[in-house]
Amino acid sequence: MKLVNLKANKDHFREVVFRDGLNLVLAERTEVSKDTDSRNGVGKTTLFQIIDFCLGGRVGKGDSLEKLQGSDWEFTLQLSFEGDRQLAVTRALDDSGVVRLLGDVAELGVGDSSPASIGPKAWTGWLGQLCFQLPTDAVRGEYDPTFRRLFGHFLRFRADAYVSPFETFGKQPPHQTQADNAFLLGLDWKLATEWQRWKDRGKALGVLGRTDLDELGERLGELESQRVRSEAQRRRLSEQIENFEVLPEYREVERRTNDVTGQMQALANAITVNARLLELYRGQLATEHADDAEAVLSTFEEAGVVFGEALTRTVEDIVSFHTEVARNRREYLAAEVARVEREQAEKRDELERLETQRRSDLQLLATHGALDDFAHLQQRLGSAAAATEALTRQIEELREIRKGKAALKVAQVDLQQRTALDVEQRLPTIAGILEDFSETFEEAYGEAADLVVDVGEAGYQFRVSLPRQGSHGVGKVGVFAYDLAITNSWARQDRGTGFLGHDSVIFDGVDERQKSAAISRAIGAADSNGFQYILTINSDDLPSDELIAHSVDVSSFTVLTLTDADPAGGLLGIRV
Repeated sequence: MKLVNLKANKDHFREVVFRDGLNLVLAERTEVSKDTDSRNGVGKTTLFQIIDFCLGGRVGKGDSLEKLQGSDWEFTLQLSFEGDRQLAVTRALDDSGVVRLLGDVAELGVGDSSPASIGPKAWTGWLGQLCFQLPTDAVRGEYDPTFRRLFGHFLRFRADAYVSPFETFGKQPPHQTQADNAFLLGLDWKLATEWQRWKDRGKALGVLGRTDLDELGERLGELESQRVRSEAQRRRLSEQIENFEVLPEYREVERRTNDVTGQMQALANAITVNARLLELYRGQLATEHADDAEAVLSTFEEAGVVFGEALTRTVEDIVSFHTEVARNRREYLAAEVARVEREQAEKRDELERLETQRRSDLQLLATHGALDDFAHLQQRLGSAAAATEALTRQIEELREIRKGKAALKVAQVDLQQRTALDVEQRLPTIAGILEDFSETFEEAYGEAADLVVDVGEAGYQFRVSLPRQGSHGVGKVGVFAYDLAITNSWARQDRGTGFLGHDSVIFDGVDERQKSAAISRAIGAADSNGFQYILTINSDDLPSDELIAHSVDVSSFTVLTLTDADPAGGLLGIRV
């Protein structure tokens, strides 16, 4: 597949006619350009965005094409194929879900007749089969390479596409990087998809590598001990429920027992008070008596006091009164003693009755239970059973994880052996790519560099060992050398996209001599292997003098010159 030309439905668009080999798109500053004019917006990157869009890509956020949406823009990319077959591919920004095809549609097997319309998914599916012999979507696996992902290695135009030779956009998932590069290098890319499924199994078993088999064994022992305790508790609660007799009026009996206990305490206190009162009354009754008059007078006479007859009668009256009072008090005390004794007897009878009733209620409470207590027991049993079941489930899961991890480890070793064997057996095949990569560096820097293919704990590993590691420009040349080696390899098989495209970012920080050597090598590779190399670059970044020394006539390779003098000098012919 080759690029023939690129057009748009706007008269002010600058048509691009492509050629074999090197295609230079230069951005120049003209004599009438102002100091404030910038060549960043003349269309170098936009050209690649349009080609990518016509070949099934999406308009990215921040792309210049995004600013054209809603303005009725459509682009037509003319392609040529083996056997001089032609295909005009038209896609509109405002109707990107349709790809219109005109030309040798039936002969190329992309449709029944011309013109034809297909969706972007069908279009990229056909391109994948044509360029890389990829399976159709109907039989493609979840982690298999796709045309769009592989195409990113043949047309880099966003800044994050130049960070690593093996990634075509920022934060690309590792499984894509592994599968895509294995495919492009000619390794068994299906092993890369097996590695991803192996990782998926690890995630399903728990975070891969976080817990080893010994730790799993310790955890299992702890859970087994907890389950034994939980099962014992469940069994005890079950036995209690089995022997539980529900007394519907349990709470009523419980309250009655509490009331009776209170009454008995009050009665006991009253009996104690009455006993002390009886003791007082009986003591007073024993000491209460009245003296007669003669005894009183005799006492005074013994003292030498003699009363007259009138006074003697008065004393007798007083003694008589006192005797009456004493008799009345004894009668009162005797009545009180009798009353308190009766009351004591009644209280003791009541206390005995209450004790009998309380004993009966307590026995009932001891042999039966309340309904809410029964419900609480059942709730506790349910919780204990659930805890036991949860522990059992954890134990079973950990056992499965332990089995799975053991199997996972075996699968890892098996995959490592098979992957290492694949690299070993295919080394003669991929040696050409490794050599090509190294030679690019030798021509540019006079020092060798290595493209390393290895096998790690999670599959294929790809890296580059570069001279002057850490230099910004050297890293970009590493991307260039890898892309060129891959494109050469596929072009020799009459496969691949048929072209390789880089914008000026590829040579950021690269010296003039290294740029000239890289461009010269791309020219030789494109001519030898029959593909197109498209480079967009500012004219003053192009090492013209160095290229002349390599017998490169820049003007003969220039397919489009863009200027910043006015909007008409840009690719789109307008400012966006």
